Amino acid sequence: MMYRVIAALVISVIFLAGCAKPTESFQGQIGDIGANSFIVDCSDEVNKGKKDPINSIGYQCSVEYTTDTAFTDVNGNILTIHDFLQGSEVKVILSKPINIRRNLESKKSKPLTAKEIVLLKQADMSSKEPFDFKRDEVVKATIYFGGTNDVIAEIEHTEQLNELSAILHNSPSFSGAAPSDWNNTIVIESKGGGETEIVVTGNGHVFIDESSNYAYSLDKERFNEFVGSFQNK
Repeated sequence: MMYRVIAALVISVIFLAGCAKPTESFQGQIGDIGANSFIVDCSDEVNKGKKDPINSIGYQCSVEYTTDTAFTDVNGNILTIHDFLQGSEVKVILSKPINIRRNLESKKSKPLTAKEIVLLKQADMSSKEPFDFKRDEVVKATIYFGGTNDVIAEIEHTEQLNELSAILHNSPSFSGAAPSDWNNTIVIESKGGGETEIVVTGNGHVFIDESSNYAYSLDKERFNEFVGSFQNK
């Protein structure tokens, strides 16, 4: 009789585990941004419903986005991928519900694909310190229109690098709302082979240091005049 009770309990546990409700959506902070995916902290979702003591290990989920993925804010306004930054709080609505805990524990985990990604809280991009161009280390700067395909200028001459430094160096930190367009990209190359990528946005009034995700105010008129000097040649 006792064996029957134990067997019944085992079957019940297996049944309950098998009926665990798949995750349709979860919230977390963006840890990293890739070419077609986000790394999002999914620890709360993984630990949801656990009866055992929760360990201090954080869980990160790779969330793929496609051309069908919608990017919105909490009010339903349409956003773009460039509105989502490292450190932003998001809600991920999955294209197909899945048990995330089991998926992470599986040796053949399935990729998570987002149907919609909702921006809940923007990351704090403000820096306490002004931007440091590090002119002594810079050997080249390339300015692109939009992304990194359409080159406007490759700058290696000392005078031109000095002029670009004068525009960017000591720019104050920026905080607040700004349009999320993508005017220019600047790739700054250093002596040691390192690169710093800067995205000019906010209708030309803001630039973001991609290495730190800090935003700075940009002298739009001076910068546009500098870029125009290469376009008019």
